[in-house]
Amino acid sequence: MKTTIIALAMVFGASAAVAMPSHNLDLDVTPANGGAWVKLTQNGQPVSGASINDHFMTGDNGRVFVYVDSEPAKSIEFIAVTPDGEAASARALIPRH
Repeated sequence: MKTTIIALAMVFGASAAVAMPSHNLDLDVTPANGGAWVKLTQNGQPVSGASINDHFMTGDNGRVFVYVDSEPAKSIEFIAVTPDGEAASARALIPRH
């Protein structure tokens, strides 16, 4: 019984986390050898000047290539922050180069 309650709490907790608003931000990550193409849009429009993982910035088209220095394949979390301070994140498996 205790296991069932814990499992249900985890399911409903995960659903609540997914339902949280992200100010209509969409962070699309396309893995590539040595990194990933990251595109940030808001309401379908590209967001330029957004910081990605504090080291990269999106261009006018909302895209940037984020280099990942890792020999084995690795799961990386990408965090985007708009010039207005709104944030979105996504995780992707980056293949080794």
